[in-house]
Amino acid sequence: MSAIISTNRGKSCSICQEKFRCGDQQVTHVGGESHDGFHKSCLARWLAVNPNCPLDRKSIDPNSLTTRTDSITARLRAALANAAYAACFGIPTAVATAVGAVGSGAVERVIAATAEIAGAAAGRAAGIAAGAAVGGVVVATALIVGMGIAEGAEKGLDWILNRRGVDRVARLNIGIGICAGGLVTVGAVVTGIITTTPLTAIAATGLFGGATAGILSLIRR
Repeated sequence: MSAIISTNRGKSCSICQEKFRCGDQQVTHVGGESHDGFHKSCLARWLAVNPNCPLDRKSIDPNSLTTRTDSITARLRAALANAAYAACFGIPTAVATAVGAVGSGAVERVIAATAEIAGAAAGRAAGIAAGAAVGGVVVATALIVGMGIAEGAEKGLDWILNRRGVDRVARLNIGIGICAGGLVTVGAVVTGIITTTPLTAIAATGLFGGATAGILSLIRR
């Protein structure tokens, strides 16, 4: 099969018949230097249904349409897109975790304050019960809000990926990136960073998740 090469022969594309404009990429194949060239996009569409040159009927290698530079650029573009998905949609997950962590961390203070206020009026046992009840409400509210944020982010990501036709491997890379960012969030919760500097922890989650998804997308296709 003949490889595709660049040319500047001819005034119009032999497939679409439109004249070449300044900057148009003209191509032909090895052995076809004597006839007019084609738009690269036109030849790509032609080879998708017919493996032979439309003028001399020689067999053309369709893989030679993509140069190494084009291939690298396409992979980088896909990797950056997947990294952006993982970073953007990993952040809501981190926010949800932060809400739960901050809410849970506040429970002890809420219980103590409520118990003190109620205890002063109705005794120690009543104060502890009231504090526990209020604390339970705080925890439940934090969990509900956090789960709502996470579920909304997941549905939003699915909707966007479906609209853009993202394939299974790319979805898996994005999912792994989000999970990797989640590990950063867990570490922030364990160390208490998420309650002291939540914005930093959330940003770190997005960056780490995005970097993981991007690297995986360069390795796995």
